[in-house]
Amino acid sequence: MPAFFLALAIFVTSSVQAYVPDHRMILDRTSAKHGWGVMLVEQDILFTVDDKTYSVRERWFIKDEKTMRLEVRSNKGPIGFQINFVYNDGQRYFMDQEGVVKVSKANPSRWEPYFHFRRNSDILERIVAAKILPADALKPHEDIQNLDEYLPKTPEYLRLARVGGRVTYAFGYPTAPGQASKQPGLWIDQDEFVVRRIRFDDGSEVTADKYSRHPRGLYLPSLLKVDFDNQQVQIEVRKVQTASATRSLLNAMSRKGFDKKQKDKQASFLPDIDLIKEFYRKFR
Repeated sequence: MPAFFLALAIFVTSSVQAYVPDHRMILDRTSAKHGWGVMLVEQDILFTVDDKTYSVRERWFIKDEKTMRLEVRSNKGPIGFQINFVYNDGQRYFMDQEGVVKVSKANPSRWEPYFHFRRNSDILERIVAAKILPADALKPHEDIQNLDEYLPKTPEYLRLARVGGRVTYAFGYPTAPGQASKQPGLWIDQDEFVVRRIRFDDGSEVTADKYSRHPRGLYLPSLLKVDFDNQQVQIEVRKVQTASATRSLLNAMSRKGFDKKQKDKQASFLPDIDLIKEFYRKFR
C-alpha cells in the first residue's frame, strides 16, 4: 500500500510539473489582486545599524504601476530627512534643496510596480527590461493552425518552484549549479496569484509574506524583507486605505505637484547614515 501511494504521489507531482500556464495568463490573474483607484499605503521601514534599529515611516499614494507619489518625513535625531518623489511613466521627479525640480529614470530595482500593476502588458515590459524574461516573451501568440495537433510547450524561462514551502510560478531562467551570481526572477504564488519573491539583476531580493485583503480588492503583503549587499531591511505595512482621486491629489502625483515656494516642505534630502542613503538611492 505505501508503494501505491508513493507511485500516486510521483504521478500527481509529475502531472503538476508538466503544466505551467502562459505567462500572460498568470500576470492577468495576479493583476486582478491589485484593486482599482488611488490607494494610500503607510509602512515602516526598519534599518538596523550597529545593533540599533531606526524606523522610517513612508506614505505612498498609488494610482497604478506607473503613477505613484512617495512622502517621507523624519525628525528623529540622526535620521532627520524628507522625501517627495513622484513616479510617472518610468520617470522619477523630485525637488532639490535649491527648489529645482529634477527628473531621472526611475530605479530599475524599484519593486512597488510588481505589487500594483493592473495590466499585464505594462508589467511584462518591465519584467523584460529587468532581464527576468527575454524579449521573446513580448511576442504575440502564434495562431494555432490545427487544434488537434497542437501541443503547448512551456518555455525554459517559466517553471514551478518553491518559495518558503509554497509552490510558485517562477519567471526567469534557473540559476545553473555552481554559478556565482543568481539569475533574476519573479515568483508568483500558484494558488493565490500574489507575488512571493523578486530578484533583480544586481542580486537584490525582495520576499513578500503575510498577505491581507484591503479595500477595493487590493491584496498586499504585510511584511517585506529586502536583502542587498549582505544587508537586510524589513518593511511592515501599517495602514492601507482608499484615497479620493481629486484634482489636487492627481496634480501632486505629477510634476505639477512641485512648487518652489514650498521648497522647505517639498525638497528631498537624505540623512547621513550610509545604510539608509544606500537603500533610498538603490530602491527609491
